[in-house]
Amino acid sequence: MSQQVEDSFPRKILKIAAAQIAMSAGYTDAKESALETIADVMEMYIQEIGKKTHQISEHNGRTESSFIDLLFAMEQLGIDIFSFGDYVTKEDKLFIDGIPEFPVIKATDEIPIEKQYNEEKPYIPGFLPPLPDARTYKNTPIYQKRHTDGISLRKEELKVRHLNEDALINLKNKINGEMKVNYENGMEEEQQIK
Repeated sequence: MSQQVEDSFPRKILKIAAAQIAMSAGYTDAKESALETIADVMEMYIQEIGKKTHQISEHNGRTESSFIDLLFAMEQLGIDIFSFGDYVTKEDKLFIDGIPEFPVIKATDEIPIEKQYNEEKPYIPGFLPPLPDARTYKNTPIYQKRHTDGISLRKEELKVRHLNEDALINLKNKINGEMKVNYENGMEEEQQIK
């Protein structure tokens, strides 16, 4: 199933919710562009709540967010939790037209490659996980990339030359003088070696 079809389902839900909000505010008709704008704002708002909830759960050392994290995130974003709860319980119908069917991706009969070649060994107990695929632990040769064009060769030569020059300059500086750290007062002193 394509990404566009999967993205259209949440978008349809947001547009239905936007139309519901417009109807509860007293509007009887709304343009498509207005519903799209409201859906965009709602999408960004839901994403912001999700980001804030995730940050709070990570701050507390958890990888999965909890309902308490959601409440803290809503509180930090300035949402009055009690009035929000009153609104949810007060509304009679959440969706007038109903929710469209979620597009379910049908399972294929193809067996993954790792399952095809991973045969069960009788000496391994069934409660242990399967062994990793052979491709994960076999040594494969890694060949060094060679430059064949003139520009790349020239760049490589210049790079090696600059590295050699830098090494020689550093060696010369070490021979002529070096930086020594005086640990008593934390200052650096340059001393000449002769």
